[in-house]
Amino acid sequence: MAYSRYDSDKQVPYMDGIPVKISEQYKPPKKITLPSAILNKLNPETVLPEYDFTLERSVMEKMSEWRQLRNSQRSARRERIEAERQARVASEPEEKLGPPERPLSPPTSKPYPILTPVPINRLDVNQSSRSVPDLVQQLETELRDKRE
Repeated sequence: MAYSRYDSDKQVPYMDGIPVKISEQYKPPKKITLPSAILNKLNPETVLPEYDFTLERSVMEKMSEWRQLRNSQRSARRERIEAERQARVASEPEEKLGPPERPLSPPTSKPYPILTPVPINRLDVNQSSRSVPDLVQQLETELRDKRE
């Protein structure tokens, strides 16, 4: 019961009014301080040192060089892509409207047979064990017989 509305729920601490002495072992140690004579004498070399910024300057110079190099590579790439695109457009023939031109195949002397469905009951069980070319040949002969 963290929060209670009733006074009966409040607990009275049992140690109220009883003096307690803490052992020296459990007390925190005293803070270490320098003598005031040392604090007043500050070394001017340590207070305001002259900082050498050569590292920072060299890093900034390298960064600017790399940025310029990247920009030049990017512009060279754009120019190369544009030149390739223009060369490709120049080499491609103009698109013609209409169907694409295809070479006509020479007419064949004998036309291809038109396949017609064959009922499955016409094939015997013995014929099913025959090879596919034999079955095709048989069907072609049947078709020729029907035409005649």
